[in-house]
Amino acid sequence: MDLDSDTEEELTTPQIESLEHSTESDFSTVSGSQGLEVFLKKLTDLMHHDNVVSIRQEQYQMMRHLEVANWKLASLNEISETTFNKCATDFRHHTKMLQDMKKQLDSIFRRIRNLKLRVATMYPEAYAIAEEKCLKTDDVTKND
Repeated sequence: MDLDSDTEEELTTPQIESLEHSTESDFSTVSGSQGLEVFLKKLTDLMHHDNVVSIRQEQYQMMRHLEVANWKLASLNEISETTFNKCATDFRHHTKMLQDMKKQLDSIFRRIRNLKLRVATMYPEAYAIAEEKCLKTDDVTKND
């Protein structure tokens, strides 16, 4: 909103002071609605019609700009909500899948431990030799 220097000067001139002083005396002699009319008349006399029109045009342009921005933000919010809902559904699905996989792996490792214990109790010598070979193989692969 571009107000030229004339407008700023008009708003800071002694006319404002005269408005303040005259309204006190004018309002004391007139009734409510007439006092409002006198006040509005003096207030409109302070500003040029062209300035008011330019201010209204600027306000209208700003309102249109804000409406467009508001529409864009609303669209963005809808897209974001849709994307979030899809991601949340996928996340829940993947979380459930990981939990199921963990249960399955726990079951597999428990069975392996049970088999190792059973083999170790039934064939202790063979199990010790096999375990030694596995440890040596693990050491060789770790060093490479």
